[in-house]
Amino acid sequence: RRRRNYQAICEKLAGVPGIELLKPDLGPGTVPYMVPLRLPGLRRIFATLEDRAVPMQRFGQFLAPGLDEALCPVSSDLSHHGLQLPCHQSLWDDEIDWMVEQLSDICRAAGRA
Repeated sequence: RRRRNYQAICEKLAGVPGIELLKPDLGPGTVPYMVPLRLPGLRRIFATLEDRAVPMQRFGQFLAPGLDEALCPVSSDLSHHGLQLPCHQSLWDDEIDWMVEQLSDICRAAGRA
């Protein structure tokens, strides 16, 4: 069920401006819990995502104080632009549709602004 939800989310978000799928295809036997995304404009839209109660998790939202961002540029980039959406087995199709629609609408609106 998680694999099915993961693939459904990736298919619905494919091609949406402002959203990069970090792992659009799952390897055999992979059972995901979250869908990793990269959103270059995350700083501009994060508050709106929170206001709309979109279920999500950020990677390294708060980096350790004094961390040299040049030392680990991938972690730094994901901290600023990484977002994960849930794909767990208890999600219903209408919940997935709502979540994807919210993220897509917010990203599209941010692109027009």
